[in-house]
Amino acid sequence: MRIGIISLMHESNTFATTPTTIELFRRDGIWVGDEVREAFAGGLNQMAGFLEGLSEADIESVPIFYAGTSPSGTITKETCEELMRLMFDALDEAGTLDGFLVSPHGANAGEGADYRDLDGFWLTQLRERVGSEVPIVCVIDPHANLSRRMLEACDATIAYRSNPHLDQSSEDWKRSS
Repeated sequence: MRIGIISLMHESNTFATTPTTIELFRRDGIWVGDEVREAFAGGLNQMAGFLEGLSEADIESVPIFYAGTSPSGTITKETCEELMRLMFDALDEAGTLDGFLVSPHGANAGEGADYRDLDGFWLTQLRERVGSEVPIVCVIDPHANLSRRMLEACDATIAYRSNPHLDQSSEDWKRSS
């Protein structure tokens, strides 16, 4: 079994006047394929939790894409387009997958009608590409702007249980279950 891992993390503040650009994502982290595994192995975050949990279950993890940057203003349309290109190009390279673990922040907001609910947009695009039979499990921050599009694109949506977010690794899930 092969499970794909995708994340796009940004807490957009639509009241902030400084736009979020691709340069900010590049500064803080855009990783594709095994770069994702190298960046997050052993950490205390949802990506590390995905990798550890799949490994413990003897399921092959297939890191596909991660991009994230610090909270800031609305993501520019050009940046949204570039992130979508990078994400879906990486998905095209991943081969056949049996399911997905995805981690949007839940507060990605971009310029333009398509990207206003950026998380809903990319999750819907993912669903359309992989079809209705491939499960997508989504993990979000509990204060996310949870949209109908996000929920409809995923088979299950799970929010972190704690703040600060200490329940994202597989060990923390075992202790809190």
